[in-house]
Amino acid sequence: YINPAILDNLKEWGVDTVELGVQSFDEKVLRLANRGHDAAQVYMSARLLHEYGFELGIQLMVGLPGDTLEKDIFSAKELVSLRPSIARIYPTIVLPDTELQRMALSGEYAPLSLEEAFLDVTENKPGIPLAVDIARRIKKEIRRELHLTASAGVSYNKFLAKIASDYRKPDGLFTIHPSRAEKFIAALPIEAFWGVGHATAERMRALSITN
Repeated sequence: YINPAILDNLKEWGVDTVELGVQSFDEKVLRLANRGHDAAQVYMSARLLHEYGFELGIQLMVGLPGDTLEKDIFSAKELVSLRPSIARIYPTIVLPDTELQRMALSGEYAPLSLEEAFLDVTENKPGIPLAVDIARRIKKEIRRELHLTASAGVSYNKFLAKIASDYRKPDGLFTIHPSRAEKFIAALPIEAFWGVGHATAERMRALSITN
C-alpha cells in the first residue's frame, strides 16, 4: 500500500501531498468492497506519510456494501484521529455493468438515495442553534453551487422531518414543532405518510383507515 521505497520515490519527484483512498475503517466493509487493504495498513500508511513530511489526505466513501450509519461515524472518527490535512467524503455511486449494479438489482445491496438525505444537527460544527437556520443555509448553498432547488423538513425525528420535507415541495422549508406534531399528523391523509404508496393507501382505506 505505502512503504518507504514508494515514499522515497515520491520525494525525489517533488510530490508533497498524498491522498489515501481509504473508503472505510470497518474491516467487513473493506472486505465486501474488495478494496485490497485492511485498516491496519491505513494506520501504518498514515504514520509513514506523517513521518516523511507529506501532506496527508484521506478519502472515505459512504454507502458501500455492509455499511451503516454507525460504521460511517466510526470511520469519520478514525479519520480525524489520523490528523489529515485533507478529508473527502464521497457517496457510493452505482454505475451500469458493475458488480454493484448486479448486487443492487438482485436485492443484495441497497444503494444510497441521491435525492434525499437525513441530517442530525443536534450538534453541528458551525454552532448554529436552530435547525431551521441550518436548513436555510443548506438550501442556499445547494442553489448557489448546483443551481437547483431543494425542499427541507425540520422536526425532532426522521419520520416527521420526512413528512415536513414533502409538505412544500419543490422549494419549500417546513418545520413540525414537537408541540404541534400530534395535531398536524392527525389531519394528514394516510398517503402522506412515509412508506405508504398508492396500493397500500387503497388497502388501508378499505379497512376504514384514512389518516
